Amino acid sequence: MFTAIYKKDDRLLRATKLEKLATLLPESIVWIDLYNANDAERKQVEQLVQINLENAEYALESEKFMKFIETKDEVILQSHFILPDTDKETDYCEYTASQVLKGNTLISIRQNELKSFVETRKRLDANPRFFADGYNVLITIFEVRIDLNANILIDLGKEVEILGRSIIRQHNPNEKPLLEIAEIQEKTMLIRENLIEYQRLLSVMLRSDRFKENMHDRLRILLKEIGSLMQQIDFTFERLSYLQNTLLGLINLAQSNIIKIFTVVSILFMPPTMIAGIYGMNFEAMPELKWRWGYPLALLLMFGASSIILLIFRRKRWL
Repeated sequence: MFTAIYKKDDRLLRATKLEKLATLLPESIVWIDLYNANDAERKQVEQLVQINLENAEYALESEKFMKFIETKDEVILQSHFILPDTDKETDYCEYTASQVLKGNTLISIRQNELKSFVETRKRLDANPRFFADGYNVLITIFEVRIDLNANILIDLGKEVEILGRSIIRQHNPNEKPLLEIAEIQEKTMLIRENLIEYQRLLSVMLRSDRFKENMHDRLRILLKEIGSLMQQIDFTFERLSYLQNTLLGLINLAQSNIIKIFTVVSILFMPPTMIAGIYGMNFEAMPELKWRWGYPLALLLMFGASSIILLIFRRKRWL
């Protein structure tokens, strides 16, 4: 399917049928959004805008480091969009979309329903006069994407806050919060990588002659917003590292208490074991061997020795 946004009498209208698209003038089209488009729709767009979308996508695939190509007639770029995983609500996935600027027309090619494009269309409907060409639409898509990333970071911050409270209130710390911390760290790193990609794309766009001077302020503001989000990401990593160290400290403390209990029990039973060992020796000359009170005396010695050690431990406040 596709959606074509075109200008008519200072208004922005939509076309969603091939018959209507064929009647439009190329210079009147602001944005063509190809979402899971079939071959007929792609060919119609190619004929209308005089572009080869397959070659454009192939050129992007050949780029390893920067998904941005500027030719004599076109600007071709590829960016990633983060969305919640449909299978796992707590995870996020990256989806790819390509954008081609030919003249003043933006052609976006995607296979997934992306919220950035939906929100951009809403802004376009609300303020059509701000979208005179495809360049402004592209910048708006980036603005929406960065706003959505900011919302994701806010949600992750809330997850970190809830996790921190649960760790502090835990009586028996275990490894489950450690796995949750690692999961949030992975999500945060995914956002960071996505923002770095946009930071590089915006920097290239800022240096390009295709983007007019009046658009540079918007691009610089976006770069500043990305810088602010990077600071927020660093703070999130610091909080996660603090929680991780706190949890590991609590786990070590719990393990130390367990080891201390075993140590105390072992020491308490050392004197009785020694006494039992002495009276377990088979010597005829043992004085208490035939004494009537020898067995009670041995038990009393065992109990007394353990009690004295226990008393010493309590006075030293080791227990």
